[in-house]
Amino acid sequence: MKQKQGIFNILGLIIIIVVLILVLNLFSVNPEKCSENIRTLTLKAEGQAKSFPDIGVVSVSIKTLDKNASKAQTHNAELFQNMKKELNNSVKKIESEAYNIYPDYDYIKYKKVFNGYKVVHTLKITADVQKLGLILDKLVSIGIVNIQNIYFELSKSKQKEAIQKSVQNAIENAKTKAETSAKAMGVKLLKIHSVDINGNPIINTYPVALRAAETSNIKDVEINPRELTLKTYINIVYEIK
Repeated sequence: MKQKQGIFNILGLIIIIVVLILVLNLFSVNPEKCSENIRTLTLKAEGQAKSFPDIGVVSVSIKTLDKNASKAQTHNAELFQNMKKELNNSVKKIESEAYNIYPDYDYIKYKKVFNGYKVVHTLKITADVQKLGLILDKLVSIGIVNIQNIYFELSKSKQKEAIQKSVQNAIENAKTKAETSAKAMGVKLLKIHSVDINGNPIINTYPVALRAAETSNIKDVEINPRELTLKTYINIVYEIK
């Protein structure tokens, strides 16, 4: 009988310990961060900020074809130099992303026909959004019509501004969540103990595709990008009592 009573006492003690652990997890007590064993409430929240992009990135390819590989390369290099000269101060930077040379073939009546050597120089052109229309017009005027797409970005200053706003919104959202949670648990919120940004802020960029048939007729095109959304995720810790 005493043995059974001892077993029940042990089971009761285990149940009490489990309940205490659940309660501690609920209130997120963190001895490592709270040296005085302060009770805390930890929440995750998301904040958003929208901003119109001020930077455009154009993806373009210079393509040349010639029976002689050396001539194909020379012609490609000439187009590249003409492009740099034509764009000059209109762009922030021009970067090479890929350079390929390969034999080009067609298949006519099941026969392989050699067209020549094709050289493809893929570039990334970065410029202010308001100059994109002029840049597209200049590219087409010198015979570069292989414009794949345009990506829109935020400059560093606008990124900083958007990040600050999104973090502020995330903290406000966390505060609303904390007040609701505290009321439901019957505790009182004190001060914010810590705020940690969970990873890097995420900017939802998008491409605008341009087909070669369309780019051949570009003239004084006006580019009007839509707003970009920046998202910030945070972990926020409140002290409670």
